[in-house]
Amino acid sequence: MKLVTLLGKRVKSNGEKFIADFLFEHGIEYRYERVWEWKSDILDGVPFPYKPDFSIVANGHDYILEHWAIDPEDRHAALPTHWDISAEQYRQQILDKQKFWIREGKPLLETHTGLVRDGRTAFENRLKRILESAGIRCQRLPKKEIVRRVFKNDFSISRMADLFLQFIQHAKKRGWSADDVARHLSAAPDKEPRAQLFHQLALRAYREYELMLEEQQAMDFDDLLVQAAEEVEARGASASIHLGQGRMMPLGHLRWILLDEYQDFSELYFRMLDAIVKANPEIRLVAVGDDWQAINAFAGAELRFFEQFSEYFPRAETVGVTTNYRSDRAVVAAGNRLMEGRGNPAKISRDVFGRIETKYLGDIWIEFRQGDQFKQDRESDALYFPPRPDGRRGPSEPELRRARALKLCTQIISEDPAQKTLLLARTSTIYGMDLMDFRRRLTRILSTLPDVKPESLEKDIAVMTAHGSKGQEAHRVIILDATRRQFPKIHPDNLLFELFGATPHAVLEEERRLFYVAMTRAEHCLYVLTEKGEESPYLNVINSQSMMHDNETESPTFKPTPPVLGKLAAKIQARLKALDVLAEPIPDIRKQSLDPW
Repeated sequence: MKLVTLLGKRVKSNGEKFIADFLFEHGIEYRYERVWEWKSDILDGVPFPYKPDFSIVANGHDYILEHWAIDPEDRHAALPTHWDISAEQYRQQILDKQKFWIREGKPLLETHTGLVRDGRTAFENRLKRILESAGIRCQRLPKKEIVRRVFKNDFSISRMADLFLQFIQHAKKRGWSADDVARHLSAAPDKEPRAQLFHQLALRAYREYELMLEEQQAMDFDDLLVQAAEEVEARGASASIHLGQGRMMPLGHLRWILLDEYQDFSELYFRMLDAIVKANPEIRLVAVGDDWQAINAFAGAELRFFEQFSEYFPRAETVGVTTNYRSDRAVVAAGNRLMEGRGNPAKISRDVFGRIETKYLGDIWIEFRQGDQFKQDRESDALYFPPRPDGRRGPSEPELRRARALKLCTQIISEDPAQKTLLLARTSTIYGMDLMDFRRRLTRILSTLPDVKPESLEKDIAVMTAHGSKGQEAHRVIILDATRRQFPKIHPDNLLFELFGATPHAVLEEERRLFYVAMTRAEHCLYVLTEKGEESPYLNVINSQSMMHDNETESPTFKPTPPVLGKLAAKIQARLKALDVLAEPIPDIRKQSLDPW
């Protein structure tokens, strides 16, 4: 929590947190790491994103506040040992940035880590003097107003708060009150001490949430569903449906209910539909769904309703989505291979074969060597890096990895830039940056290419998480960071929700379905970006049928050259292989302290 600000943003140091909280508590508007364009003479004036620590808006003007990692005046100050530049190079960066803001005509305010050593109060007093000397008024808001602003923001300010929110949502989706949860916990207490403690805290948070709703005479969406079901149960066929524009229809007049995506059915939706069918037994119910796209357990969906739908509604008709009308043959075949043994394979609707390729970041060369013979390539590849004002330091490993991913995406898209592209990631952060920031960087690079129309990039390139991609499609799909860190992504926090059915086996199966959904957003071309030795376990499965060409009847199996493994890596690989063998035991992720892989 110490590096999460009152505004709910994560920062990189205690000093930055002190600054952010001080600005928040004094009602001073700011943005953390806002992107500004830096035009470097070294790179022929090509603009690069530059993100100063704080961009402040006050008195109708912009102010920049940089919190340096060292005291610029202390010639003996040293940087942390894990940094990839020297203190002298960092001092040069400070000078370059100071000159940049002089050219831009914007006031630069400066603090540094040395000022934090005297404690937070002393640091804040110094910060106040710096701000006031620049003409920025510093008057602390009343405590009640600060608390109000903290809770007004639509985000969780801590990881624990987010876990409490998930717990409450899971319970409400099942129709469990806090008392119901307490009974379930008493009947089957978790043996894990960490889970026991979390359940006690989360249950207390749930009771407080219920009390707040009662005091405010408010309800959330789950309460609305419960109330709707109770209304139907009480009034029967005379209960009415609002059709809009003042029109009403009694349930007794309904003849058909068409239920789409019923693999995402939850307990609350079941209760409402069950009440409607009991109120009007003559209703014909038709449900359409695809259990291979059941990826919403986090939102309360339970696959048991799909699997046992005919038991819950004996007179209903169910229709499976058995034909893929979106994707070419290669994509459908690879998806079937991934989901083999989990139901009937999807049918292919097209004769076009399509294209699937696995791309390795390590195969992409980024030029940053010095020398005239490398100058042209170096300046071209500089587009893929964040700004380096001193022009001398080499890239860090995360920067190099991100640059390779950007260059690889650029190469793929530039082959046919007129086609729509969908980039998918497991989470909202990719290669160390926000997903939308990655898109902005990529489109800026693409806009410099001669065959690309910059005005078309906004509509032709989309980026989202794999979960958010459901229902989407594009000519070309690029799955980013398809490594074992991301696909499957199993977190020890899942153990906290076993009470709601989040068993290791269920989580692993849903992760597989999520990758299937990501793959099958592609109409014609699917590219999967990964790293040698870190491949997602799903890649060996799908690549066995992805290398067929249009004139071939059989598909050769593509297997990347296996890396030489140490003992630890061999253990990890053995665990990953277990994912594809149903008969083998599911890994006990209770024993994983951080990452189960």
